[in-house]
Amino acid sequence: MTRAPQRRAVLGISALHPQRADCEHLLTRVLAAGASVVACTHLVSSPWRHEALSIEAHPRDLLALVPVVRGLGDQVAAVLLDGENTVTAHGEEARRPGAREAAIAHRDRSGGRAVLFPGVELLTGDVPVAEVVTTTAISRIVSMHGEFDPDAVLVTGGYVRPVFEGGELVLHVGHDDPRRLVPWEVRTPTPCCGEDHVTGPLGVKGVGEIGQVGAAAAIANAVYHATGYRVRELPIAVEHLLAHLPSGPASAAAGAQPDLT
Repeated sequence: MTRAPQRRAVLGISALHPQRADCEHLLTRVLAAGASVVACTHLVSSPWRHEALSIEAHPRDLLALVPVVRGLGDQVAAVLLDGENTVTAHGEEARRPGAREAAIAHRDRSGGRAVLFPGVELLTGDVPVAEVVTTTAISRIVSMHGEFDPDAVLVTGGYVRPVFEGGELVLHVGHDDPRRLVPWEVRTPTPCCGEDHVTGPLGVKGVGEIGQVGAAAAIANAVYHATGYRVRELPIAVEHLLAHLPSGPASAAAGAQPDLT
């Protein structure tokens, strides 16, 4: 396909979002529907790890977006780069490094997860991989599971997020059937912790889930040491334990079966 013109600038935007979904939502507030741009999310490190945005377009078009970003308040920082030059910057000083980091990564094609790119509107349903690399900005498709059929189709699910690697846009996929490829990143309809995206500055939502992971295993081990029966399914029910307790002479000598209620 015809590639983008050489005269392009990059606008980096940071609102210190901890999640990609929040960044993509911010993108819809900044851009009009159908805008002809390349837009990416980036995991950046300044002033702490968070998700930032980058938008690549003609400098004139990006200058038109700056008032839109300013209208979102000082909590949203923006840095506009045209080559090596900083054209303009907005927002709290502490938030600008993340925006600059995203803009530089996009400018250099060294990183970025593309949300909008030329041809993305064509990636719906099942699309032959040959068409993906000829009608969109995606240069290569790489499967985590090795070689795939040249005539394979990409099962898009209407959600394709290639990444910049080594100066080109690469889509990572997986496959069980070498004729049907599935993007490695898929849409998650419901966030793992519900709709509440409120977090602290480090992106922390809670620590209780971590402690729950080992609880069932610890209880199962305790049951094994007390009864000699290795539990391999949940829930641990009394009737299951009674059915597996020893009933031979050793058990009779030890007295009645323990009360497991």
